[in-house]
Order: sequence, then structure tokens, then C-alpha cells
Amino acid sequence: MAGQAGLGFGGLLRQLRDDARLTQEELAEAAQVSPRAVSDLERGINRTARKDTALLLAGALGLDGEARELFVAAARGRGSVEAVLAARQAAPPRGVCGGGNPGAAAGYRGLHRPRGRAQPAGRGA
Repeated sequence: MAGQAGLGFGGLLRQLRDDARLTQEELAEAAQVSPRAVSDLERGINRTARKDTALLLAGALGLDGEARELFVAAARGRGSVEAVLAARQAAPPRGVCGGGNPGAAAGYRGLHRPRGRAQPAGRGA
């Protein structure tokens, strides 16, 4: 998928989310946006994102530096998806969830688990 001509922002978002091994719901929770916002962006219903939404998504995906700036530009319809992928290759993400927001990362840790595993019913004493 990477490097395909015509990959729009929705495809980029989906690729980055898949690479991070997150569901749409997990990404939405980590970014503090609605699952519908993630879904609508990925499906191209909304072709661009508001700047604050793009920043939250970039943080949740662990993008920083040039990759973060290019991601936000692409989300706003002002940048190249390919440039984001190239910048990401040059500097891999520092880790998903939180992106400079320690509260988001801490709140998300309890949600992230391998797919297909049931979440424990509760904590034992």
C-alpha cells in the first residue's frame, strides 16, 4: 500500500493505524476523538481533518518531528501523503498512544491488548 499513487489521507490514516496494530476504536480512544471521526476520515467521507484533530491523531500514532508536521499538513489537504510515509521511514514513530500527552498514554495502556484475547473481568485483590 505504501507508495501507491493516489493514496489519500484516509488510506494513509488506515495504514498508520494498521501499522500501529490499533482498531479504529483504540485509535479514537488514544486520540480522544470519536470512533466515527476516525471511520469517516478513513472512508473518505471527510477528506480533511481539523488541525486539532490531526494533532491528536498524530500524537496517538506516535508521530513527531517532521513526520508529525507532514501528517498534519496532509490531514488538512495541504501536503503529500507520500511525504509523510517518507519522513516516517526516515524516523520511525516513537511509540503509539500519547504523543506528548502523558495522560492519554496512561489512560490507554489498560485498553491495549493483543487482538483475540478477552479482557479480564476485573482486578483481583
